[in-house]
Amino acid sequence: MTRITVDPNTEIRVTLSSPSNGADWLYLSFYEPPEDCAVSFLSAAGETLLTTKESHPETLYQRLAVPGGCTAISLRGSRAFTLSTLFVSDTEPDDSYGFLLSALEEADLMIVLASPVYVTEALSGLIPYYAGEHGVKTAVVYMTDGRRYELHESRLALKAMGLENEPISLFLQDNEWNLPKDIEQSWNASAYGEPVDQLIDLLNRLQPKVVVTMGKDHEDERVAYTYSLVKEALEKASHQPKKAYETDLHGKTVLSFGTPLYAFDGKTAKEVAADAYRLCKSRGVYRKTLPDKLALSGIRKNYSSETDLFQGIATSELISYVVPTPTPTPTPIPTDTPEPTAESTQQPTDVPAIETIAPPELISTEVVQVTTAPTQQPAKGLFSCGARAVGSASPAVTEAPTNTPSPTPTATPEPTQEPTPEPTATPTPASTAEPVPTDTPAPTPDPAFTAHFINDGSGKEEVSVDFENGTYVYRSDILAVEIQRHNTTVVHDRREMPCVYYVADIYEREVDSFRPTFGSFKHNGKDLISAQTMSDRAKCVLWITGDNLIQSDPDIKGILIRDGYLFRESKKFDSLVLDSKTLSMYISPAGSISARDLLESGAQNAFSFGPTMINNGEQVESAKKQRTMNNPRTAVGMVEPGHFVAVVVDGRQPTYSDGMTMPELMNLMQSLGCRVAYNLDGGMSTTMMFLGYKLNQHGDGRDPKTGVSAGQRTMPDGLTWGYSEEYYGYPARIAKSR
Repeated sequence: MTRITVDPNTEIRVTLSSPSNGADWLYLSFYEPPEDCAVSFLSAAGETLLTTKESHPETLYQRLAVPGGCTAISLRGSRAFTLSTLFVSDTEPDDSYGFLLSALEEADLMIVLASPVYVTEALSGLIPYYAGEHGVKTAVVYMTDGRRYELHESRLALKAMGLENEPISLFLQDNEWNLPKDIEQSWNASAYGEPVDQLIDLLNRLQPKVVVTMGKDHEDERVAYTYSLVKEALEKASHQPKKAYETDLHGKTVLSFGTPLYAFDGKTAKEVAADAYRLCKSRGVYRKTLPDKLALSGIRKNYSSETDLFQGIATSELISYVVPTPTPTPTPIPTDTPEPTAESTQQPTDVPAIETIAPPELISTEVVQVTTAPTQQPAKGLFSCGARAVGSASPAVTEAPTNTPSPTPTATPEPTQEPTPEPTATPTPASTAEPVPTDTPAPTPDPAFTAHFINDGSGKEEVSVDFENGTYVYRSDILAVEIQRHNTTVVHDRREMPCVYYVADIYEREVDSFRPTFGSFKHNGKDLISAQTMSDRAKCVLWITGDNLIQSDPDIKGILIRDGYLFRESKKFDSLVLDSKTLSMYISPAGSISARDLLESGAQNAFSFGPTMINNGEQVESAKKQRTMNNPRTAVGMVEPGHFVAVVVDGRQPTYSDGMTMPELMNLMQSLGCRVAYNLDGGMSTTMMFLGYKLNQHGDGRDPKTGVSAGQRTMPDGLTWGYSEEYYGYPARIAKSR
């Protein structure tokens, strides 16, 4: 998605090609709630027609009516704010934008979740059944940690499940929830008030009859905290819902989602939720099976053996509750002549969430940023925005963010052709190319690359293990991981020593095959946990050590980004950037770009431990003088886009593996064909796990040569690829092969 940060007292202006006729809409989405952002609609004479000031909006996505006669739109705030999307349209945008309607003024059902990621996996078919089938006015509330792409995906999922109003984001102010205390936030959290007070205000305003939240016993600390907030708010609010539930495997209120729904062409609520879940691509849970039942318990009292959230509540008390009138699906009548197969009216079940939102058919856009405070710097970077179907067909003005790192591929804009009548008979191949569908992949992949995948579209997984020869292979349609153990020798102090290392070749087709993991659900970059637990929570195919985030030595690291959140900003050291748009990685050299510009270029993950070993296929000479001791090592590199290499070297165990020096590791990464290679946290952290099974080996006690600990330590983060529903079955199978 586009990202642009607007500095305090700086104006961003969008000029329309012709005056609005009063039927246009301004669409905005923010990365965080703008603490202070005024939207003004201006006439041709520069007069202000209307100004709306959103002090602390609960919805990150907003749709505002553009008054007639408006020729320009101005946004300004006394505090900085960050935009993701801005465009003007005279029609409702398509589903890829995820724009819903305005937030509800009142609701019968209020669902409070710790994070957007739980909107389908925790609730299964609850939303399709009540909001979609029965039309119940439903408010979905996120006590969110603010990762922007998760919010976008959850909104696509909500729309697919029949919800037509914006989710509400409250943004907890407690830094220990998700943010390290020493990181300056881009918004002043204290301005939003205590989270329990925000919930009380919502309860009193929305007047829900039923409240549902997740159970207090969930392993995610955020869920338990959210439960405590909901319970406290229910005790203090002046409005008292008739019922309040928590998810509970042993609850007596059991909702079944296996009945066909008329609102979804006969699909069950579970099937609708499963389709919506596939829109949440960042979860990496491609084959997750949602339950066909949801068990609940009463928070304040138990509602025994109920099968309906609204059981015992008269429908006349509700804003809306539709009892669907059965309209039997016509039974096909056999005929002698087969009828043509009707095209499916169902939405695709595996539509990826878009990475960049660019409004369709943008025309005549001019973006002007005017700095009114001389001491302030203008906002850095412009992004595409514009008006549509208002007049002429002049192209949109688009500028890329400045200081974009050179290794990042820059999308080449398609040539803008002047409008022409229907195609003529003039045979000019170069200028009559047919439009390429947006979901058509770019060039045909190399057969040697595709050979690593299953390629039958079945979604199945294949795993093969040969422990004796140290070979571990995973294949699916979208990911392949091929690991080989190597037993060799190295010469250290003029002695030939054993050395054991693992090389994982990673082939990925999907941007979300990769995701970072954290030591706790707080995602604060400090909490420590075992590699085994991190791997188990992610159910990943491959897990390797990360860069230790900010848990230690943050002052000798460069820019640290995870899931689009900035943990550390420094221009003194290199960072390794994973470019999700091109399935590649590149080095961001020290001092080459600011953290904000890197974020605005689209970077979602940047690691910094170092040193950079290989860049553009060449070894970095300065790295040869760093970390010259032989130690356990972790490194990651890229051979070509979509093909990565992860290496883990065992060490500090002289009779088994003595480790490697940095020059030895560099030579190894170059011999593997890496165009880019970067050193990650090693030593006691060094770990590689395959489907929950630890491949490498740590010693007991200390290295007899150096006295340095050879055991395994806990860590704050890791890098993972893939997801498997069969995860828990593989460690035992792998162990048996020993």
